[in-house]
Amino acid sequence: MHNPGTTRLPVFIFFPLLLLLSCQQNANRTNLSLNAADPSQTSVNTLEMPEAYIDTIFPMQINNQGYQLILSHESFSALHKGDVTTTVRIVENASHDTLYSNTFEFNTAGIIRNPAPDCYWLSLLNSGGGSSYSATLFNIKLQPEIVLQPILKFGELSFIQGNTTGTELLVFEGIWNTNGGFESKNFESHFSEHQQMVAVYKIEEDTVTFKELGLTKQKHDFHHNNEAIIEFVKKEPALAKEIDWSEYEM
Repeated sequence: MHNPGTTRLPVFIFFPLLLLLSCQQNANRTNLSLNAADPSQTSVNTLEMPEAYIDTIFPMQINNQGYQLILSHESFSALHKGDVTTTVRIVENASHDTLYSNTFEFNTAGIIRNPAPDCYWLSLLNSGGGSSYSATLFNIKLQPEIVLQPILKFGELSFIQGNTTGTELLVFEGIWNTNGGFESKNFESHFSEHQQMVAVYKIEEDTVTFKELGLTKQKHDFHHNNEAIIEFVKKEPALAKEIDWSEYEM
């Protein structure tokens, strides 16, 4: 099963070394070039920063216009001692102008999704380096003004499936049962199957609405497993009938 809403695009995650941050004034600076004839080129000649600070440069096409989504780690966090922030910039290819720039209290750039034409979702997260993390998924909006619209918060037990128009998300949130400790037959490890809380999020112009459908009767494994949705439909008919599957590619 293939769904563009869940395609994991290549993202290079990079934590700048503290030494590089402390020596910012002495760092070598690079002038990145843009090939205007080729919108797939993903650099910009008006942005100068130490190359090591750049995490991701990702091309976007919205309303037939080319843009670059540039994610970088340039400063320390004011909230989390010793951690870094993530700066998000949107640069227009034609003019090389930086149309948007904001710094967020997240230390890692996550998955960038393109679930539908002209639609891009960006996840930013805080991670300590292990499998556990806390993240927020943003909808990148350029009209009527450029904003990163928060859609939902999620973590390592979340599975997110976007619909074909980029207006709705089906979310499975694993409920981790640790009752009884390691010796209990009911104990679940991090990567075990879990019961899932199922919800639908709808992205509207000025808000995101949320509807909780309920808890699965059985345990499911959604960890990097798109095929689990097919099993969910088979094993959870009461919940599955609450979902408009015509909006999703199965």
